[in-house]
Amino acid sequence: MKKLTYVVLILIMGLMLFSTCKKDDPAPKGKVVFWNDAASGLGNVTVTMGDNTAGIITSDYTGSPDCDAAGCFTYTNNAGVYSYSAQEDGGGKTWHGTVTITENGCLALRLM
Repeated sequence: MKKLTYVVLILIMGLMLFSTCKKDDPAPKGKVVFWNDAASGLGNVTVTMGDNTAGIITSDYTGSPDCDAAGCFTYTNNAGVYSYSAQEDGGGKTWHGTVTITENGCLALRLM
């Protein structure tokens, strides 16, 4: 009877070891940075994403900035396609479109 108890105990421990519940990993995020070219002559630009997340571009760059660069608007979300609209302060230029965010990616989107 002792052997049977040990065998059952070992089987239960083995099942517990191999059947641990794995938590779902959060979906990998990606980013898009919206920016203005220094030569564009644009003022501040407010960017609004389809989910109403908004940010303001306040600086101009001479080349494509990294995500999270100062004066740019960086949007972070799960991989997918997202709509955006943008409006230059004072009723200037407007933009509308979609952007594709990739897992762990950083896309730079220049508004011209």
